[in-house]
Amino acid sequence: MYENLAIIYDNFTDDIDYEKWEKDIYDAITEYSKGNTESVADLACGTGSITCRLAKRGYKVTGIDVSEEMLIRAGENMRKSGVHFNLVKQDISKFRLHKRVDVIVCACDGINYLTVDGQFENFLCCCRENLKQDGILIFDVSSYEKLKNTLGNNSYFDIRDDACIFWQNSLEDKIVTMELTIFLKDDDGRYTRKTEVQKQRIYSQKEIKAAMTDFEILDMKSVSYDNNNSDKRLQFICRLIKEKK
Repeated sequence: MYENLAIIYDNFTDDIDYEKWEKDIYDAITEYSKGNTESVADLACGTGSITCRLAKRGYKVTGIDVSEEMLIRAGENMRKSGVHFNLVKQDISKFRLHKRVDVIVCACDGINYLTVDGQFENFLCCCRENLKQDGILIFDVSSYEKLKNTLGNNSYFDIRDDACIFWQNSLEDKIVTMELTIFLKDDDGRYTRKTEVQKQRIYSQKEIKAAMTDFEILDMKSVSYDNNNSDKRLQFICRLIKEKK
């Protein structure tokens, strides 16, 4: 996953307002945390766009992602930003931290990539076991409308000076399969062709709420952070209310 797209991911997501996204997360932490927040785990951190900004706030941050290529880019962005945080390669449906943290964040499709039955419940179990008592969990999912109607059975392309992407989507039941063809411009002006397949799952509000037996949902709202207001998401802000005995 993201083996080839990681190279150009930041360039092709330059329409995303990460400043506002991180500010909304920070505001939620400030509003709902009961104590002093020191430690944050950023799950499915990707290239670290939000991770770097959280680290600049002074938090002790750990970024977790299953893609080694994305973590390499996150490390590069960390050094460019002049901050420091830990980076760990783990599956977010079975991650484990050395110490419990005050806040767990999972933004930008991380949940939607949990496509197998039971993975979301496993994710919540891991969050429960790695959060401090009364810890805050903030995550978002791409909306039903976005995955069914915007992505769905549609095709798209994006052409830049140094690369271009073509992708064909297909929707079956709850799963959107995205077949990507990526052309990367080489130093000699020729292009190298890469292919990649990604899958995302549609999660309903009912499905999410039913799984959150150990969390209190403090706020739930629709958000979008791209310039066209088309990247529609549902954001959940939750508090741990019960630890595993």
